[in-house]
Amino acid sequence: MVKTNSQQIKIITTAAEAFIKSVPQTVKELYSKNLGSEIIGPVKGRPISEDLQIIVDKECDDLFKSIITNTGLSFDIYSEHGTYNINHTSSPEYIAVIDPFDGSSLYRNGIPAEWWSVFSIFDNDFKPILGRAIDIVRSESYEAKSDSVSMQTISSESKITIKPSSKTSFSSNVWIASYLMDPSYLTKWYPLVENILTKWPATKIWPNGGSSIYPWLSRGIVDAYLMVNEPKSETDPGLSFAYFSGYPIYEIDNNNQLIPYQFVPQNNNERSKILLACCTAELAHEIINECNII
Repeated sequence: MVKTNSQQIKIITTAAEAFIKSVPQTVKELYSKNLGSEIIGPVKGRPISEDLQIIVDKECDDLFKSIITNTGLSFDIYSEHGTYNINHTSSPEYIAVIDPFDGSSLYRNGIPAEWWSVFSIFDNDFKPILGRAIDIVRSESYEAKSDSVSMQTISSESKITIKPSSKTSFSSNVWIASYLMDPSYLTKWYPLVENILTKWPATKIWPNGGSSIYPWLSRGIVDAYLMVNEPKSETDPGLSFAYFSGYPIYEIDNNNQLIPYQFVPQNNNERSKILLACCTAELAHEIINECNII
């Protein structure tokens, strides 16, 4: 019997919840045994100085593939570590884009901080239908669907609706996130924002990013995310959070034009020259003007 769309969405939602509940145990069990940091190989599209696939990445990736396979629905999965055709040989009903374990470099160096799994699921017209994220260390999960985003702690059954910040200018003491732990990003990023930091000294920087930043933008913890040379595999898993929260994501194209970010799953190994996600369009344009981006 062919399942109706609503039945399929229920199956997907249930599978997503199963992953969110299972992946922390997978990660913490590996960490408790001093396992998971063994290197498998490079991440496609990244220099080895920037990122490497390790065992914990593969374990989380395999867990997601297994759970999606068990839905019986046809999927294409675009992971940071590969592309997988699930339950089909032609075209899928759904597309999943996942960063199965965000925080590999920290894990590999024994730092128990900023470990996340983040994914978005789209229909075959590339329309977001669900986003999920789990902050493994803080035991907080996030869900984006039906024009809202919610969060809950693992120990609580109640969900809290969350909303992005409403800031529109630097006069509101803005928090900007950017992944700056790798000097190759920091050296390109600082000249871009030097004017902001000089002119608006109350601006604060959260020096981490990637797919995990989108739930925090939805929650209003940070106000903007500005990156140079951002891998699309870090952006795409968080797109459902931007979509259902209603905040914009822009990128600078090869013609140095500011355009809305375009989701093309086959391009997940490419990079955005400059990427800007922001709680409001007004703040985004102020950042662009202050940085002289275009």
